[in-house]
Amino acid sequence: PIGVAGHSFGGLVALYLAALDCRCDFACVSGATASLATRRINGTGVNMFEVVPGLSGLCETADLIRAIEPRPLLVVSAQYDPYSVDADTLLADAAGSVTHVRSGGVHALDNARFEAIISWVSDQAASHAR
Repeated sequence: PIGVAGHSFGGLVALYLAALDCRCDFACVSGATASLATRRINGTGVNMFEVVPGLSGLCETADLIRAIEPRPLLVVSAQYDPYSVDADTLLADAAGSVTHVRSGGVHALDNARFEAIISWVSDQAASHAR
């Protein structure tokens, strides 16, 4: 099985990789699910993927999440993380293949979220190895 996981910029890379490469059997995106509009409002900056001419007019974070479906996706977010503050809204219409772990923390990855990621990735790797 092929899986991808990352936090912060690594989470953003995981999001784009899984959306664009169907060889990824599953993906975990942590601390990287804010919409482009929310990033602009909060002043968290724009990443290199969204400055590709015309790309931000073609897709948004929610579109990338939909592109991963129906493959399993774990989204890990925190209430006080400007890089994933609106994850609940983005995932409102997500399919059953999306699991969301939401905490009250900040952007820095804490032990509870890290353990949730490790457990989920291990479960996915085991189930896809069969």
